[in-house]
Amino acid sequence: MGGSGAGKTTLAELVFGLRGLEEERGSIVMDRSQSALMLQEGALLEHLTVAENLALVLRRRGERSSRSELSRIIEEVGLGDEYLDRYPSELSGGQKRRAALARALCAGPRLLYCDEPSAGLDMDGVGEIGRLLRRLVEQGDRSAVVVTHDPKLAALVADRVFMLQDGVLTPVADWRDDAVRADAEDRARSLAADCRGRMSLQRVDAQGSKPGQHPVLAKWSPLAIGDYALSTWAALRALPRSLRFFRDFLNVFGRTMNLAGFSGIPFFALVGTILGATFIMILVSASILPVQVTLEKIQAVPLTAMSVPLAAFLYSARSGSAVSSWLGSMGHTRQVDALMSLEISPDEYLRAPVWTALVFSFVVAVAVFFASMWLGAYGICRYKLGIANPVPYLHPFVNRQISLHAMVKLPVYALLIASVTAHVGLLPKKSAEDVAHGTTHVIIISTALVVLVELLFAAFVMSRAG
Repeated sequence: MGGSGAGKTTLAELVFGLRGLEEERGSIVMDRSQSALMLQEGALLEHLTVAENLALVLRRRGERSSRSELSRIIEEVGLGDEYLDRYPSELSGGQKRRAALARALCAGPRLLYCDEPSAGLDMDGVGEIGRLLRRLVEQGDRSAVVVTHDPKLAALVADRVFMLQDGVLTPVADWRDDAVRADAEDRARSLAADCRGRMSLQRVDAQGSKPGQHPVLAKWSPLAIGDYALSTWAALRALPRSLRFFRDFLNVFGRTMNLAGFSGIPFFALVGTILGATFIMILVSASILPVQVTLEKIQAVPLTAMSVPLAAFLYSARSGSAVSSWLGSMGHTRQVDALMSLEISPDEYLRAPVWTALVFSFVVAVAVFFASMWLGAYGICRYKLGIANPVPYLHPFVNRQISLHAMVKLPVYALLIASVTAHVGLLPKKSAEDVAHGTTHVIIISTALVVLVELLFAAFVMSRAG
């Protein structure tokens, strides 16, 4: 137990390696594979059903994830089989806690660590979660640490109670004798009296950051190219391990492809058609030569030259920002922390499939954008300029050098945008404002890198020409 700001959540994060402090004394030694953390809000993965949340942990442990096994586990926490097919957004606060508890049990823990399991619950909910935790410990041959500021919950679940105050744990109550445990109401009243005056707001300086991550969002970093390179390396290194759990890989890969690529096809098609038609109108309006002569000399080569960088600008603004926002919200709601606490690597489960999907979806976006630009140009030539067969005037790959540059830029921009998006999206987010800043960061940095590459290509072409 402890007041707000006493460091209860910080202690849980240190125990499970979710953060490191700037200054540390001592060490924590434990087998995390034998333990599980249930975070304050449950932190269920919102893009998965309850059944998929449970199966994710079981598969990582090499255990069966059949429907019958999932039903047994969910019923152990007092939820029916029908809850397996629901998404977290369809559950109440108490149901989310029970589902999160079921997911923690899938890790087969000998130690269950629950951080504020009764936060936000009404009086009946506190009683239900308290009795459930006590039963799970007594029947499951396991131990539990329950972090709370609620004397009623402590009285329901605890054998011993400690107070965290000024960074020190001190004993408050010992109820291991069955006779002493007789009346929960008496224990709660006694505990409330013992804690009176010791639960006020405390301020413990525990500044830190997630292990292996850099708080780029805390300071303005113009490019941070090294961070993006490390993010790419982390994704590639985790890819083989990620593919071992192909169902999970495909789930995240498919969601990212839909979010970044397929759902954006109408957008890229519409903008591409408008720009292709507009370019032809500007071209013929600015030329003093007859329309067909102008088109015959220039062809559709400018469309080839413009399609990749323009698509990169649009892709980072539309798709990169969408994926960054999704990943950022997972960090803000502590879903990424939940993965780490269950010994599931965020690099394997999220970074590798997200990065791979971003690369593929960028290729899809460019193909749709280029084809739409060409169709827009075709439509203007056919229906506005009266050219019966515009195809001979719209060859896009006549200039081999420009075509080669476009083919080189395609994978370069795909890798750049994927690396920036995955890196920024998975940075720690403490607030919704951090998520918004991350989204803006992806757009600005991706655009700046595309411009930089374009300038380098231009300088290279000019040096070759000179």
